[in-house]
Amino acid sequence: MAKRVKPVGYFLLRLGIRALDWLTPKDASVWIFPVHFFTHSFSDNVRAVYEAVKDDPRIKKIILYRGEKPSVSLTSASTILCPMGSRQGLRWMLRAKVMFIQHSVHLDFKPLRVGGVIPLRLHARKIVNLWHGIALKSITAASTGIHDRQFNREKKHYTIMAASDNDKLVMCTAFYPVNPKNVFVTGTPRSDFLIQRTETLPADYKTQLDALLALKGDRRLIVYAPTYREKELGGRNYTFSAAEVERLRCFLSHHQAVLGFRLHYYNRTLSYQQLFDDEMFFDLDQSLFPDMSMIIRAADVIISDYSGLVIDAMYVNKPVVLFAYDYAHYQSAQRGFTYPLELASSFPICKSFDPLMEQLEKALQEGASGPGRKTASRPIFYAYSDGDNGKRVVGQVKAIIR
Repeated sequence: MAKRVKPVGYFLLRLGIRALDWLTPKDASVWIFPVHFFTHSFSDNVRAVYEAVKDDPRIKKIILYRGEKPSVSLTSASTILCPMGSRQGLRWMLRAKVMFIQHSVHLDFKPLRVGGVIPLRLHARKIVNLWHGIALKSITAASTGIHDRQFNREKKHYTIMAASDNDKLVMCTAFYPVNPKNVFVTGTPRSDFLIQRTETLPADYKTQLDALLALKGDRRLIVYAPTYREKELGGRNYTFSAAEVERLRCFLSHHQAVLGFRLHYYNRTLSYQQLFDDEMFFDLDQSLFPDMSMIIRAADVIISDYSGLVIDAMYVNKPVVLFAYDYAHYQSAQRGFTYPLELASSFPICKSFDPLMEQLEKALQEGASGPGRKTASRPIFYAYSDGDNGKRVVGQVKAIIR
């Protein structure tokens, strides 16, 4: 009998919240901004949209945080901060007409689940899915979770913001049965952080950038940022041999450079901790630098593979070297790709360490002026390059709720 009490309690609580949701009028001037669904930092696309509407007194911005409370100094007079799982947070959720997400309601608002379900009437709101990067690798794979039962229930209620016409097609396919009329090409909001003037950056972003510039000093910063590896499917981060580490040290010394490691937040346990010496090899973890856009700004060359950050780097014309040591396995056994990998860089794809070092040498020599750097593939990924993507999202949302 005791085992049955908990499910019954969940059912009654869900029923009560659902009833409150029916009775609570939705206010078009109340917009919900959740922190990042995994790192719990106030960053990425949601932060960029918030910055675009922060000073609009007609919109009440509700930042729902998990863990550490964001600094009040970063907000505006028309912003309210409250814990996501609190009664206050639930009250604002019941009132809000607009909710922004970067993955799904089920994941972004996890603390509000009751018995595994978020008991809100999604059709009574505008659920604006900003996603979290342009999908170079497949986002329809099982590991993304977007085809699980709880996620499938949401999709038809989404309004999605896409980076380009091609990205719109990807979003329509991945989030079927979303109505294509509810997918708008606005540009990726977080790209604004890559090109806006340094003095106009949010204070905490400026602090991150200053720390990165101090770290590199008068040296060049090379960033190695591998994407998520599906460990349960045999994915692994590259293991540098002792000889390769020594070769890297000599290379960095010769080129007056340093190497920063930025692991995917799901793979932070697959660490290069043994390499970090704070002289040549540095840790650029999310706990130190929450937003990747500041790392891209500070970087001189980026080494990655299948991550959407290589498309972000293309936005600001940064040299990218693709180190795809597990290309065949990733394509067949892990996620696979949305676009041909060759579109992401003008350098050849490196599938072992020796070609990586050769292309890295070229990237440092050529920099942003290298041949083919402004590739013909850029319009495939970006419709806009004016730094106003966040403003376009805000404008589109206001137009919809009117």
